[in-house]
Amino acid sequence: MKEAVDVAELIKQIFQTAVQAVAEVAARLPAHLSQVGTELAKRGWYISDSMDLSDTSQIENLLESNKMDDVDSFMTPIVRNRIPDLEKLIREHYPKRAAIVSLALDAHSRGEYALVIPTLLCQTEGICLDVVNTKLYKTKRKVPVISVVLEQYQTDDFLAAVLKPLETDLGIVARQEIRDRFPGVMNRHEVIHGIDTEYATELNSLKAISLLDYVATIMWEVVPNKKAASA
Repeated sequence: MKEAVDVAELIKQIFQTAVQAVAEVAARLPAHLSQVGTELAKRGWYISDSMDLSDTSQIENLLESNKMDDVDSFMTPIVRNRIPDLEKLIREHYPKRAAIVSLALDAHSRGEYALVIPTLLCQTEGICLDVVNTKLYKTKRKVPVISVVLEQYQTDDFLAAVLKPLETDLGIVARQEIRDRFPGVMNRHEVIHGIDTEYATELNSLKAISLLDYVATIMWEVVPNKKAASA
């Protein structure tokens, strides 16, 4: 009988320890996602629905070690593998943009990156206009207008963390006066306005896909009452 009691007590202790560990991870998650998301955005990448805690933890380690080429290598297959789900997301939730996005993703598969990148950058901004009537790349007093618009949807710490990359103009979306802070990172303004003529690489195409995936997912999952605007 005593052995049975001891076993029950042991199971209880193990369960309590596991619950405490899960609670500690959950408590740290918003800060973790905020940090990883922001640092990734500086490099031109964005958190995806397909990532799990193991992925973001590995990325965090690479970022802390300043292994930026390894960050690119880690993100590349994640975004490649995400393409079919992204195409489905656009087709189901942003149908008027589906044909253009599909053509661009087909061009990506053929290595026609010069066509893909400006097309997807424009479609990403178009989705923001459709859903919240705000340009993704517009700033006011050096603050992205989109971040102010989305503040009302930050109903908990987790959502605030996921939206954190939109609070400042980093990497791809950096405004002119701070672009030199992100060396080697493609800039949306320079691509769209014909300043950068060497942007057409697979890495940059994947970053444009990553941005589209992030924004399309955020707009659909976070913003309520958007179905009519995106149809």
